[in-house]
Amino acid sequence: MIFPHPRCAIMTIPDYFRQYLRTEANQRLYTDEHIDRLQAIHCFKRTGLSLAKMHEFFEYSKDLPAHIDDIIRMMEDHEKNVICQMEKLQQDLKHIHQKVHYLIS
Repeated sequence: MIFPHPRCAIMTIPDYFRQYLRTEANQRLYTDEHIDRLQAIHCFKRTGLSLAKMHEFFEYSKDLPAHIDDIIRMMEDHEKNVICQMEKLQQDLKHIHQKVHYLIS
């Protein structure tokens, strides 16, 4: 497993864009690769993937052929977690719906 070194500063998304994506006129440039990465980060964050796992995912992605099995396993595990979260949310939604229906009646 790959984890960030405890003494390494974590670069925020705005820092990342400030550092790498500026034109001579100081305008921001976004490549498809940057947009895809940002979308992945937002997806992973919304679905509860830890920062350590996100870091691991992007480190593995740097050498995809060598780590394809690791990435597949990580994404399959995360997919199971998201499905479990969705099932719990469906149960919670059903409970809330029943409360609303009870209160309206």
